[in-house]
Amino acid sequence: MVAVRKTLFSFVRQRDNKEGGAFILKKLNIVYVSRFTPGSRIGHAYKYYTLLQSHFGGQIIKGVSKEWRPQIEEMIRAGQKPDLLFVSGYQSDAYEVPLALRIPYILTISDMASLRTDDVVKRRRLWELEKAAIQKAGGVLFNSEFIMQYCQQRIKNMPPAETIHLRPLREDLNFSPLLKLKGKHLVYAGGLKAKWSQRKNKAGYRAYHEIFKAFICADWTVHVYTIPAMQPRLKHYQKLGCVVHQYVPEGKELYRELSQYTAGLQGYNIQGIPQ
Repeated sequence: MVAVRKTLFSFVRQRDNKEGGAFILKKLNIVYVSRFTPGSRIGHAYKYYTLLQSHFGGQIIKGVSKEWRPQIEEMIRAGQKPDLLFVSGYQSDAYEVPLALRIPYILTISDMASLRTDDVVKRRRLWELEKAAIQKAGGVLFNSEFIMQYCQQRIKNMPPAETIHLRPLREDLNFSPLLKLKGKHLVYAGGLKAKWSQRKNKAGYRAYHEIFKAFICADWTVHVYTIPAMQPRLKHYQKLGCVVHQYVPEGKELYRELSQYTAGLQGYNIQGIPQ
């Protein structure tokens, strides 16, 4: 595991390097456990697992919490036991699967649930879950230095950790941009809460109604792209005056589509989050 860990993090850090450790890792049986259907190219799965798979090989399987354990057990029975698992560390006990099956795992952390609430009791419970997953991992991949440092300051004997910013893959930026639309056009691509009343629920920061309304009142045209499951539930945004577009898969096709707008929005509509 030590050799795997050192090789992996050396070549994740220099992920444009195609030699040495990347070649060694391609010989390993690596499995990435994603909340999304393999090939869907949505968010975390696209930015983390597509990147890693392109360099180190392996396969992506769909799974939430521990429901994917039977898939791994079937691989073991077939004589194809994974050498390494990548599992999500967001509000999940998924790490218990590789522990139970005696398979090393790398934890991927794109968010900290304990940082999303001002409920002290809930925050403590979530932090204990996150800390346990981190402490028992062979290594941790974070998407920001802030979250990595937050954990390093609070956890003794942290496993090796690296930061990979969730940026588009280089291959998906190789396109000819569209002509800019005339006027002021703001675009948002991502998850949404359907109703303003949901702003205090889980992931309530995605209730952008008032933010979009403010831009529209300032004579901006607001364009919205989101996942297929949300498409039928966006009538409140349409009533505000937002232009709701058909789903476009994340990657080159979406980035080219976004290139025609004046500006993009990345927001976090929430208050009361601990610093």
